Amino acid sequence: MAGADEIHSKAGGAVGFSQENETVSILLKKPSSARGRRIGLRRGRSVGLEVKRSMDSPEEGSNSSPTSDRDADEGVFGIMAGGGEIRVREGQGTRLPCLSHGAVSLIGRRREMEDAVAVVPGFIGGGGPSEYDFFGVYDGHGGARVAQLCRERLHVVLAEEVSAVGWPRAEGRWREVMSASFSRVDGEAEATAQAESERTMGSTAVVAVVGTKRIVVANCGDSRAVLCRGGAALPLSFDHKADRPDEMARVEAAGGRVINWEGYRVLGVLATSRSIGDYYLKPFVISEPDVTVTERTDKDEFLILASDGLWDVVSNEAACKIARQCLNGRMARMFPDAVGGSTATEAAALLAQLAVSRESEDNISVVVVQLKPLRARTSCKWLRQAVGSMGSHLLVTPGLGADQGLWSRESWMLVRMDPLDRKVRFDEDNFICWKKRVHFLLVTLKVVYWLNTRKPTHEGEEEETLDKLHAKQKWETGDKICRGHILNAMGDNLFDIYHTVGTAKEL
Repeated sequence: MAGADEIHSKAGGAVGFSQENETVSILLKKPSSARGRRIGLRRGRSVGLEVKRSMDSPEEGSNSSPTSDRDADEGVFGIMAGGGEIRVREGQGTRLPCLSHGAVSLIGRRREMEDAVAVVPGFIGGGGPSEYDFFGVYDGHGGARVAQLCRERLHVVLAEEVSAVGWPRAEGRWREVMSASFSRVDGEAEATAQAESERTMGSTAVVAVVGTKRIVVANCGDSRAVLCRGGAALPLSFDHKADRPDEMARVEAAGGRVINWEGYRVLGVLATSRSIGDYYLKPFVISEPDVTVTERTDKDEFLILASDGLWDVVSNEAACKIARQCLNGRMARMFPDAVGGSTATEAAALLAQLAVSRESEDNISVVVVQLKPLRARTSCKWLRQAVGSMGSHLLVTPGLGADQGLWSRESWMLVRMDPLDRKVRFDEDNFICWKKRVHFLLVTLKVVYWLNTRKPTHEGEEEETLDKLHAKQKWETGDKICRGHILNAMGDNLFDIYHTVGTAKEL
């Protein structure tokens, strides 16, 4: 492509153009940085949210950094984060339960941090046939004492119960072991209460015991565990809300009442119908957990455990989509200045920041457990889906060789257009130009014109010409590409790319 002209855009990208042998060739250079950050993360940054990330494994049963004591009334949020990779130990050939994990806890808009997170890699009880990792999220209320006790004791008590009764193999045995463990910790919390005010404290608990063949989840309260399986959100727990019909019936059968006082609450006080602690509300509020045992499949990608500070403002589907795009590296490619990597810790931090940006009013704790390596969809497949509405056959081609200086294979994409049939052709085998990230595709006016030329459809209507298209849209160098034309030409699936950067150049 020697002799091709280069035009620089305001976004830092460039376009090269030449025409030979009746074939138009257009080179599109990707801009150096993303302009905007999506999914509502800016608001969290604007109020002073600072995210501390670490790839060191946190100490057993503890968070990796202390709670921020900043006042939420000042609009400042404290955050603590920890995460790490679980590697195969020397001399041990068995497959480990998960690839990596990440945990993040934010104080959010509350004055005190009452959440707690426990991560115990290599959790084994009673000499089981395979390794299990333990993850827990505890959402305290009335104070942090019960949540902290759960963080320190629940996995220890569970290991003792497993050792006492033998390694559970059936779902019923897991239910017995989990129920006994929750009951013991509930009793310990009551026994250690030193003042009457501490008897009004409580905590929800959602724990996951992750093995190589199955995932065991026990939940008591309104924290939640969600599994991403093949890109779809699969809840592994169900919230114990006071307005749930079966929970309301249970409370009333025990002699209590569910009162609608700023939302449905047990005796007008507690929104969750099950918890550890809260002794002044017993026997209406119980510590009995619901237990699910899920057999793992090759489609299982990651597990999210979080307090209601996340789930009150983010749906299961949205959380899985965002975490998935982070773990497969797409977020880091699209927003390199805002997303530091594709780790489980980064995914947990993104979810926590999203909850803040959506004005969550509670503490926010998130644990992401990666179960398998994720890769972004290949560009070839993605391109075919994106332009499927056009009916054009797309192949993918490499850019020019790195030895040609500016036209580097890493930075440029070669788009060949035949003026006769207006089909875009690529070379499928060597599509490597989108290794890092994509900010726009086919952003020149001529490309859109060739793909979107239309004949008159009504009597008296003139044929669309390039000059008329240009005059109508008043495109100028550096302007954003017209949404209507790119959607008409390429289909709605390119809308996200348009929103990322999307600059247009007239050649």
